[in-house]
Amino acid sequence: MHLNHLINKLVGELVFELKTPLHIGAGGFGAFRSLLRVDGRAVIPGSTIKGVFRRVAEYVAKSMTGSLSGYEKVALKCYEESEKGIVYVERSGDPDYDASYRRFVEALREQIRNSDFRGVELATLLDIGYGLDELRGETLESDVGYELFGDFLAANCPIGRLMGNGVLAGKFRVFDVFLDVLATHIRPGIGIERETGKVKENILRFTEVVPPGEKVSVWFVVDNLLPGAGDSKVFAGVLEWVERLGLQLGAGKSTGLGLLELVGQRFWLIKLGENGDRFGEVLANPFKTRPIDSLEQIVKHLRGE
Repeated sequence: MHLNHLINKLVGELVFELKTPLHIGAGGFGAFRSLLRVDGRAVIPGSTIKGVFRRVAEYVAKSMTGSLSGYEKVALKCYEESEKGIVYVERSGDPDYDASYRRFVEALREQIRNSDFRGVELATLLDIGYGLDELRGETLESDVGYELFGDFLAANCPIGRLMGNGVLAGKFRVFDVFLDVLATHIRPGIGIERETGKVKENILRFTEVVPPGEKVSVWFVVDNLLPGAGDSKVFAGVLEWVERLGLQLGAGKSTGLGLLELVGQRFWLIKLGENGDRFGEVLANPFKTRPIDSLEQIVKHLRGE
C-alpha cells in the first residue's frame, strides 16, 4: 500500500545505446534461444528493468548506511532477500537494532495509552493495516512485537519505499520497452558445466540477440519523492550510477551481453498545486510543461541541495 496521498510526480525518459548484444529470452529449452516478442516486436518487460534498478538501489542504499540514523539505518541493516521476497530480519544483539526496538515499543505503548494517532509508530502500523485490538495487551511482550517492528521497518526502509516490499507498493514504476529492430543477429555459443567450468561436449547453442547500436528508451514514473528524504537520496544515487556506469540487462551478463550506456535523458517534475495547478491537471499530464534535460539538476533536487 501507499502511505501518502499524491504530492508530486517525477516522470523520466532515459535513452540508452546498446553497447553489446542484448538477449531477453522467451524461455523454453533447446539449441535455439529466441527473443521475447509481443505482436512480433522484441520487448524488454518493465519487470526486468525494475529488477535491475532495484539491484542498483540496494547497492546505493547499503553504501549510505553510515550517513543514516534511526529507523532508516536499522531497516537497511535488517533488509534481506529470501524465497518469500523482501524480509526484515531480527538483529537482536546489534546495538542499533536493540535501541530502536526499545524506542519503538515504548513509543507505541505511550501512543496507544494516550490515543495519540499522530505518533509515528502507531500511525504507521494503522496505515499499513493493523487494528488497535492487535496492538493492545501483551502483544508487545511476545515475539509478535518483533513482527510488528519488522513491518514498521519495512514502511521506513528507503529501498522499500522506493521499490516496494511486502508492506508497501513501490513509488518507482517503469514501463515495458518495445524495440523496433530491423534485423536481429544469431550468436553461436557453447554449453558450460556449472560445477566444473568445463565445456560440455557436443553442445552448440544459438542465441538471437539485438545488435549493438540500437537505442533503448526507458520511461519511468516516481511519486512523492520529497527533497532530502531517504528514498529520494537513494534514487538520486541510482540516477548517478546509471549516468556513470549504465545498466546491464538480460541473459549472458557474465559474458558481457546487455550493456547499455546512457546517452540522453528528459525529466518532468510536477508538484501538486504549483503554478496555479489547483486541480492537478498538470500533475495528471506532466507533458504540458517543459522537460528538464539536466540529470544533475534532478539529483540536486532529490537531495534537497
